[in-house]
Amino acid sequence: MGLTRRGFADVLARADVVVGLAGTANEQAAGLGRVVVAFPRSGVQYTRRFALRQKRLLGDALVLVEGPEQAAQEVARLLDAPDERRRRGETGRERMGPPGATQRIVAMLDRVLGLCPDCPKAE
Repeated sequence: MGLTRRGFADVLARADVVVGLAGTANEQAAGLGRVVVAFPRSGVQYTRRFALRQKRLLGDALVLVEGPEQAAQEVARLLDAPDERRRRGETGRERMGPPGATQRIVAMLDRVLGLCPDCPKAE
């Protein structure tokens, strides 16, 4: 166990539970089948309003708590609940869909607009 600022995908692949305070990172973690524990912060990024909107997007893949102490308690609880983690992880995969959306969007736009001859073609 440790902290890093690099290797995000590698860390997610090895994680059982993620504590996340960022929108896109939480969504990536949920899409990879990881349950995310999060709590709103003061400031402009992960506000209560944003957290509630993200909860609507991610459903049970996101566990919202009130603060760091509750996050630690929830992580400990989830580490002892592999069936719940698996269920919540599946919810995240379902809600976010399969990987590769950016490439599919670019390919569809190219098919419609014809602006990118070097772009991958839509399936």
